[in-house]
Amino acid sequence: MSDFEEQTINAFRNLFERVHTLRQINIRDILIPEIYQLYEDTLQAAYDSMTIVEDALTAVGMKLEYEHFRLGGAADELKPLMIRPRSKSDRVWEILDEKMPALDSNIDLA
Repeated sequence: MSDFEEQTINAFRNLFERVHTLRQINIRDILIPEIYQLYEDTLQAAYDSMTIVEDALTAVGMKLEYEHFRLGGAADELKPLMIRPRSKSDRVWEILDEKMPALDSNIDLA
């Protein structure tokens, strides 16, 4: 795993942990100086982590778009060459389909 990937995963974990910490703070306790400081520090750390995650997501999205463009263009050019050859059983089904309407019209149902 690259440093970039590891940093992103750690930032994502940190973001979840900070949001969990914020959920644990009781609104009535926000006026306590230590709790207020915890709130401020946790909120700032959460947004810092969020920025790292957003930047990583943007970078990976751009790489995905590039690979899609690169491989999609090649696939479009090669599509005419990817025509599946007909098998013998395909030919048998075609012949049956051609002959069946003729056989159906010769059947006397009365």
